[in-house]
Amino acid sequence: MALITSIPLELLQHIFLYACLEEGFMYPLRLGRNIRPMQHVLLQVCHHWHNSVCSASRLWSSVWIFWPPNYEIVDSEKIQRILQDVVRRSRTALLDIALTGDAWDSFIAGS
Repeated sequence: MALITSIPLELLQHIFLYACLEEGFMYPLRLGRNIRPMQHVLLQVCHHWHNSVCSASRLWSSVWIFWPPNYEIVDSEKIQRILQDVVRRSRTALLDIALTGDAWDSFIAGS
């Protein structure tokens, strides 16, 4: 039986791309829900997977942050830390960041 570590890095990262893709985005973050993006689940499986996920810049290059209108409490420092990690891990890949949800309108207007 072959070990998971014998799978070539490029193939493993390609599998992770399919596992993480949701609604056209690689990194969906829904404020107010305790559902973590798949990248964070994969990071915790083992050291080999952690390194593979961290080095796959495409896994971190497409971010969707959904802020539902009924969710008012936002830890802006936490979101900033998350986005800093995402940008760092995306390295030189082009970034696609989408902010959706009616609550963003009032947040931006109040800034």
